[in-house]
Amino acid sequence: MSIDLWVSIALAIPLAIVANLFTPKLQRWLDARLERSKKAKVEKKEAARQLQLEELKKELSEVSKYHTDKVELNQLFLVSLIKVAMYGAIGTIYGAIFPFMGEITSWNGIGGILGRAGAQMTALVVSMLIFITCAQTMRMHKKVRDFEEYEKNTKTLIAELEGKNV
Repeated sequence: MSIDLWVSIALAIPLAIVANLFTPKLQRWLDARLERSKKAKVEKKEAARQLQLEELKKELSEVSKYHTDKVELNQLFLVSLIKVAMYGAIGTIYGAIFPFMGEITSWNGIGGILGRAGAQMTALVVSMLIFITCAQTMRMHKKVRDFEEYEKNTKTLIAELEGKNV
């Protein structure tokens, strides 16, 4: 028998004892860590579910208000038109200022760059604002127009979210 065998046996016994002593503690630590992670995920899902539920209830209330009060709905349309006109006016003003800056600087140097980039960015931002305003108004119109179907679907979703136990 060589010395390697005796060294292996001498080291194996204390290492086995140490492993047996610390394995349960390590297992409990891993289990606790896993449980905390699961609990955090459940709490995050529950918070998201509650937020979605609140938003659905708020939207249902708003759509119901517009469905019952057509004057309010017409006010929404009017305000949307005014917003679109205002965005267009602001876009025209800024859209004219930037090319004017470019003309002053003969489209050379930093003035030309600012003039071209500013005019393009103004057109992009204003177009997006107008698009978003129109899309929101059109979505609201569709929900009010098809109110019975919207109400049924939304109430079903609300009931599902209220009944879920995450």
